[in-house]
Formats: sequence, C-alpha cells, structure tokens
Amino acid sequence: MSLRIEVRKLDFTAGDTGEKVLSDVSLELGPVRRIAIVGPSGSGKTTFCYHLAGIHPWALVGRSRGSVSLWKEDLRVGMVFQNPENQMFCPTVLDEVSFGGSSGRESVLRALAAVGLEGYEGREISSLSFGQKQRVVIAAFLATGPDLLILDEPTNNLDPVAAGGLFEVLSEVEGTVIVVEHDLERVAGWADVVVEMDRGKVIGWGRPEELFARSSCRPRAMAFADALACKYGLEPPPRSLPSLQGWAEGLRGRLRPLSPLPRPSPGAELLRVEELEAGYLDAPVLSDVSFVLREGEIVAVLGLNGAGKTTLLKCIAGVLRPRRGRVLLRGEDATGRPPEDLFGAVGLVFQNPDYQIFEATVEAECAFCLRDGLSPGERKRRVGRWLELMGIGHLRDRHPLSLSYGEKRRLTLASILVAEPEVILLDEPTTALDEGNLSCLRDILLLLARRYGKGLLITTHDLDFALDVADRLIILEEGKVVKDKALEEVRAEDLTRAGFPLPLSADLALKAGLVERPLGFRSLVEML
Repeated sequence: MSLRIEVRKLDFTAGDTGEKVLSDVSLELGPVRRIAIVGPSGSGKTTFCYHLAGIHPWALVGRSRGSVSLWKEDLRVGMVFQNPENQMFCPTVLDEVSFGGSSGRESVLRALAAVGLEGYEGREISSLSFGQKQRVVIAAFLATGPDLLILDEPTNNLDPVAAGGLFEVLSEVEGTVIVVEHDLERVAGWADVVVEMDRGKVIGWGRPEELFARSSCRPRAMAFADALACKYGLEPPPRSLPSLQGWAEGLRGRLRPLSPLPRPSPGAELLRVEELEAGYLDAPVLSDVSFVLREGEIVAVLGLNGAGKTTLLKCIAGVLRPRRGRVLLRGEDATGRPPEDLFGAVGLVFQNPDYQIFEATVEAECAFCLRDGLSPGERKRRVGRWLELMGIGHLRDRHPLSLSYGEKRRLTLASILVAEPEVILLDEPTTALDEGNLSCLRDILLLLARRYGKGLLITTHDLDFALDVADRLIILEEGKVVKDKALEEVRAEDLTRAGFPLPLSADLALKAGLVERPLGFRSLVEML
C-alpha cells in the first residue's frame, strides 16, 4: 500500500545551538511507494526523517513547527538509524529480530534470509561485523511489515553484494519505503521519486531522470558522460543510466584513449604484517595475512562484510592481540603493544565515530590527543587547520554528539590526523560522506601520502573511492589475502570475482575503449 505524504511549513530549531536545522519544508507526495531523499551532509535529511517517523520529540532536543500528515490511521512506522548499535538491545540475532514480540519465528527467518543472514539466528550480536549488525536491524523491521519503513543511509556499512540485495528486497516491500542515500546511481535505478534537500530546505523533487537532469546533484556516471560529451564535442548523452551503457559502447573506436597519470614510487618500508592470525573467542577471523606498507603509499583493503578488514586494523593498532604472526613498524616488532605505546606512530579511525568521541566540544575533541608536548598556540593552530580542512571549522563550539553522522566521521578523521602519525589506518572512511566531502577526503589523503610520506591503509566498500586514491589493492576473502596487486595491474575480473561490481563510470570508460583497466570517477574526469 502506498502512502500519501503532506508536509506543511515544517521548521526545526536545535535547542542547544538555536540553529534552524529545517526551514519551511513543504512537500506533497503520493500515493508513492519508493522515495529517496538526497543532499549533502548536514542538509537536514535525518532530522526530516525523524519528523516523518514521528519520533522527533524523543530523538531531538529543540522546537518543531509545522505539520506532517501521512493520511492513514493506525500507521505502523519503522526507522533504521545510520548507526545500528543505537537500536540493538538483545544478545543474539534471533532475539534482536524478534524484539517486541510482534514477529513469529517464520517471519524472523524469512527476514534474515532476505538480508543475506540465513543461518545467523543463533549468532551472538557481539560477534558480528558492523555491516552485519546493520542487516540485523533491517531484518527486524522487515519482519514486522510496517506501512512506512524509513532507512537512513542503510548502505553505509554494507558491502556491494549486500547493498544491491537490500534494494532488491526494498523493491518488494508492500508498504511505502523512504531511503536516505548518498549513492545516487543506486537511487536512480530504484526510486519512484527523489527528494533533494540542502541547508534545511527541500529544493526539489520528481522522478529520478527529471530531477537529476535539472539538478547539480547527479549520479557520477551521468556527470562523467556529460564531461565526456563536452570534451569530445558529442551530442548530449541520454538521461537514464541503463541507456548510458549502449551509448558508451557506440563510442568505442571513435575516441582517443585516455592516458592514466603516473603514480610516484613508494619509499622505505613503514609497516610489515607477517602471517597474521586473529579472532574472537572460538571464532577465527584472519588467517596467514601478510603484506607491506611503504612511505607515501595508499593501500586499500577490499572485502565483503565479515571478511576481517576491521580485525586487521585492530591488530595493527594494538587494539586486538593477534593469535599468531607479527606486526613490524620500521622493522621493530610492535605485535600486541598497547595503543598508547604506538601513539605518534599509528593512528586508527574507527568505523563507528561514536567510539572515538569523548569531549564536550568539537574543538576539544580534535585537540584530545595533543594535550602533552605542544604549546597552546601550536595546538590551536593544528586543530584549527584540520577542522577547516574537514569542513567543520564553523562547528568548533558544538557538542560532538549534536553533529550529523557524516560530520562526526569528519571530526574523528581530524582528531587522528592532527597527531600526524606515520601510519594512518582508516576503517571505512567514506561512510556517510557526500560527493563534496568525498572529493575533499581524496585530496587530503593524497596530500598526506604524496607530500608528507605517510603510509595509509584504508578498508572500504567504496570501490570507486579505492580506485581513485589507492596505489595497491588487497582483497580479503574469509580472512585470507586472495589478491595483492598494484593498481596498474588490477583488471575488472579481479574485482567482479570478489563480489565488487564495477562503478558505472568505470564501466562506461571501459566500454567506450577509453581505458584498459578500471579507474575511479575523479581520476577519469581529471584525465579528460
């Protein structure tokens, strides 16, 4: 059943800052089944969804004005938050999905199978990866069959296989589904209506092809096709993503191939991992993992949910002691040393930003690890620089917990980078970042590697980002390294066999004969 949604002059003013997070939001939709809400980080998308779900009096501190009407009595609403751990209460998967008592066992098992967790009902929640926890929360709501299901950036922590499967499942949900999403290519192929927000306002809505045709907010593949047409003087490309595939194939042999920019050679060895094995209780996670990271090198670690990516970073940073193997920093054995002993040498940015937030202001949070050894003036200069680089300098006096999820991500990045460690470990750093902030992050990581000689090890599900920044790709499968290749040697089949579909812009470039190997969107545009 599709809902009719009417929003009239909705405002929300935050109680702690007096900031107007939503301003005069008016919208009329329906009846419609699949709705996507898009826009930059901090544009008010999550706050808007809290109001649609009717949970804003409990989830937010501040003053709301205006009205939201969903035109159905006894409406059953479910909302999946960005951080799955904020709405998990039970020790096992079966208990969590059954929580509330409204779902029978058969409904629970069907919901788990729908999100790719068949057979997980007996697993402890604490044994799951962050992405698996996300799928458990989604299953819990699917099992109840709500009239309105709202998902706030549900693919943030999911691998490509799980993300693609999720949208297939959401297409079959009988009620209305609203998804907040940064992946515009996925949205374009799924949504009936796309709502665009910016700075607390709804600035447009319509069918995906109509909205993206008139908006600066476009899927990467459309932006690449437009840049390609402009560069070579071609007719405007088609506006639908499926049509772009045939359009690109028709260009093969007509265009001059692009030449990838040369990458600098890495320097001396910073980090060596030898035959690493690790796990939790009786569950092995990593097995015989070995690789090297050098000065000025960016290595991206790809793998599906549960492959062991986060466990690997924890072992290197001293958060988890490996069962076997060694971690060497500049040739010295650092295996099992506590994180405080590695301070200044290794910095780890966790996948969940809430794990790294302690202080009462953004500025104090960023300065947390600089309390000793620096003058107040130098400390303030460094903090100010990194907050500005991350685009959150204007939030320096805000409480960190009042930030959006994407803003928290940027704060935790700044809080680690401000200490200038030699080895930087980033666990899913692109989570909840919009296009503008992704581009900024790419530039910062390249600067750290190329100018300052830092070694960066990044775990990510964002293949496009990995192809843009990495010098090498490591692919983990079930805790083992199955591929370790320089980017110049990576071919499309290496990625697709590991469960990573090619980004559409990379696929278009290959189909048009412009390149011989996959490249990221920003790299392709820079080469034009």
